[in-house]
Order: sequence, then structure tokens, then C-alpha cells
Amino acid sequence: MSTNGDLVELRLFGPLREVVGKKLVSVPYAGLTVAEALVRFADEQGESVRPMLFDSRGNRLRSLILLLNNQTVDQLETSRLRSGDVITVLLPLAGG
Repeated sequence: MSTNGDLVELRLFGPLREVVGKKLVSVPYAGLTVAEALVRFADEQGESVRPMLFDSRGNRLRSLILLLNNQTVDQLETSRLRSGDVITVLLPLAGG
């Protein structure tokens, strides 16, 4: 069981925000890596969100931009989340 001290905030933009229905989501992901948190979020949100974050093989989309506390995250597999951290999830838009 998680406590409020375990919460990490996900800040969502673009189509992901529209599908989830929220700009900010608080989740008990402290202690996970950024990569683990992204997988868990996709698992919890279901099939409408997964293709926005991962390809058919389960690899994170290259176009996806993730920020941790407003800084680019280079080490998704080793960067551990702490209570109060903010992950910003940006989906670049294409169009003309």
C-alpha cells in the first residue's frame, strides 16, 4: 500500500492528455526508474495509451520526449524516481 510520500507527478501534453483526460496525474511510482514508471503507466492506462508511448515490440517511441524535473533524462533505465519528482511526457505533433 502506498502513502502520499510515494507520489510522483506525470505532466501530460497533446493527445496523451486528451486520451487520459487529465493534465496532471499523481501516481505511487517513487523508487521506480523512469523507464519502469512509463511501462507501469501504460499498463494502468490500457490499450489507448500504449501505442502513444511504445511500438508494437514494446520499445519506447523515439519521438517521445521525457523530462524529469524539467531536465532531459538520458538514463531512463537507471534514473530512480523520488517522492515529489515530476515526469513531463511530450508527444511531438506532426502535421502540415
